[in-house]
Amino acid sequence: MKDLEFNNQKVVFTYQNNQYYVAVKPLCVALGIDSGHQFEVIKKDSILGAEYGNYRIQVGVQKRKFLCLPEYLIYGWLIQVNSSDPVFAEFKKECHKILFEYFKLDIM
Repeated sequence: MKDLEFNNQKVVFTYQNNQYYVAVKPLCVALGIDSGHQFEVIKKDSILGAEYGNYRIQVGVQKRKFLCLPEYLIYGWLIQVNSSDPVFAEFKKECHKILFEYFKLDIM
């Protein structure tokens, strides 16, 4: 089992089909947001809904089933999430800066 950590909460992920998939519910717990609502948002989204998967990931002594997003989509989903967590707000701010730097016009 592999895991990440955010706000002192473990966020598990798995490697399937040649890519990493991040478990959504542990991320929601770490952010203090409703995972049920986020599952619906993901499933209804034309891009995320086509790409999520349900995977069994070893947690302690048992395997648990998680709705997961491929890593390459997780950051775009996260930037859409509303949370009052100040650490998460800084993460989102950094995402906006990175997008700006990538897309800005070089007019000088």
